Amino acid sequence: MSRLPAISLSPAWNPLHIAFVGAHDQVDEFETYLTLLVEGTEKLESDGMNLLSGLDLEKTNLLQQIWSSISTDRRAELSETLVELADDNPELEYESVFRLSLSDVDAQIRKASIKGLWDCEDRTIIAPIIQLMRTDEEEEVRSVATQLVGKFALQGELGKLLPVDQDLVINGLMESIYDPEETLEVRRRVVEALGPVSKSEVYDIIRDFYDDEDERLKGSALYAMGLSGDESWLDFIIDEMSNPSPLLRYESAHAAAELGSEEVVPELANLVEDVDSEVQWMAVTALGTIGGGHAVEILRKLLNHQDASIKQVATESLEQIETFSDPMKLMDRGPLFDDPDESVEEQSDS
Repeated sequence: MSRLPAISLSPAWNPLHIAFVGAHDQVDEFETYLTLLVEGTEKLESDGMNLLSGLDLEKTNLLQQIWSSISTDRRAELSETLVELADDNPELEYESVFRLSLSDVDAQIRKASIKGLWDCEDRTIIAPIIQLMRTDEEEEVRSVATQLVGKFALQGELGKLLPVDQDLVINGLMESIYDPEETLEVRRRVVEALGPVSKSEVYDIIRDFYDDEDERLKGSALYAMGLSGDESWLDFIIDEMSNPSPLLRYESAHAAAELGSEEVVPELANLVEDVDSEVQWMAVTALGTIGGGHAVEILRKLLNHQDASIKQVATESLEQIETFSDPMKLMDRGPLFDDPDESVEEQSDS
């Protein structure tokens, strides 16, 4: 049997060669974009910034080499724009850029980088974020870092962190709360971050902040009460719903929503007619979060409210209950809408 002659593929048709050439072209395109960033002559466009998404190690190293050569204003604009792009386009991933810029000399860039890492659940960012929380020279950077550490504190309570990482998070927060040189702004963010941590020491810290005369600290204590999942705080939360301070009424409504107890629904009903529009909004939103028959009854009445914004929030809250609430809570009152084919919008127009 004769054999077919061996076919010798030219390099241009060799699949491996094509892959190599393609990868090389991508690097060339990336390097060209980096050059434009350094020169600062080109307007930042989304097409170019897409090249910064999902960077591999080689491209990350290239970016790191030229990062400080990009002007500060340009780096700041780039960082803030990448945060916005990532928020609007979940398929884009700029984690490598944000990790790199955590150590930028400019505070606004460090702050933007922390925000850019908000959805990152990689345990390797915990230590550098705690480092920023504890040692960054700028208060606003420490404050934003503390909020991200708080997200990891919640994950730890949900069993989503390794014990060693959970200890790192809690110890870092405790060091901050007891640091006599730390500012009020950062310390109140620490209290909020500690909210979900189920330790008796944390309960005492929240209570101490609640008893403080500064309403900002008191407000943060209320926020932490809501995150705690501990209904022993309900009486404190209900008391603050009649506080003269709009901030504390707002935070008490928010805390009530987080705890989710139907016991606070009558008090939230009073806040629906609060003189402060933000308190009104939070009260209506809280009713939608808590749900239950009484909340539905109140929200239905709000569909005829004279304030269009209240009607809109009530509509959204009813839709939220219909979608997510336990149907057993509403069995005694029937469906959210009297007619299964009737929408909330139709009710609000009646």
